[in-house]
Amino acid sequence: MRKSRALNATQLTWKRAIRLSRFVLAAGFLLVSQAKASFIGSYAFANFTLTNQFADGSAQTPDGGLSVILTGGNTGSGLSGTTDLFITAAGTGTVHFQYSYFSIDVPHFDIAGFLVDGTFMPLTDTSGDIGVASFSIAQGHTFGFRVATMDNLGEPGILTVSDFGAPSVSSAAPEPVTWPLVAAAIFAAVWRRRHSGTDREEEV
Repeated sequence: MRKSRALNATQLTWKRAIRLSRFVLAAGFLLVSQAKASFIGSYAFANFTLTNQFADGSAQTPDGGLSVILTGGNTGSGLSGTTDLFITAAGTGTVHFQYSYFSIDVPHFDIAGFLVDGTFMPLTDTSGDIGVASFSIAQGHTFGFRVATMDNLGEPGILTVSDFGAPSVSSAAPEPVTWPLVAAAIFAAVWRRRHSGTDREEEV
């Protein structure tokens, strides 16, 4: 009788183990999927600041943080202007990203690049250009992206930034993708404790 109860307890434990494993795997896939987004956490799109100087540019993230599209000015004024999207660095390290640029204006009249503490670093002024870029930043300093226009005429320049990564403050908490492993380790410890108790019942 005791052995029968012990077997039933073991079966129940395995059923719970299967259910927990399914939950852990599902959570893992969800968190890994979230980690693929570029503009998340400290660098969520909503945390960036958009400014226009003699321009009417805009910024958006059409895919939930995977990329950001920065569109320069096109007011028709004939005057130069800038559209900036920037943020304060949450940590010290390297900022890296991929970029692509598009404009139907004549080359050289719209220029796209990145900013470090307000200093503009041009990347491209030619439609169809793609590339990767990286630079160092210290915590508390500002960085971001700019599309500048020479005349606000002939359609704007459009800069798309993707695969973006920037330094964050280190934390003792596990990174999101490690939570499934932590949960699995906790489960294993609980299962061993229950299983060892079942073995003792079978021996009685």
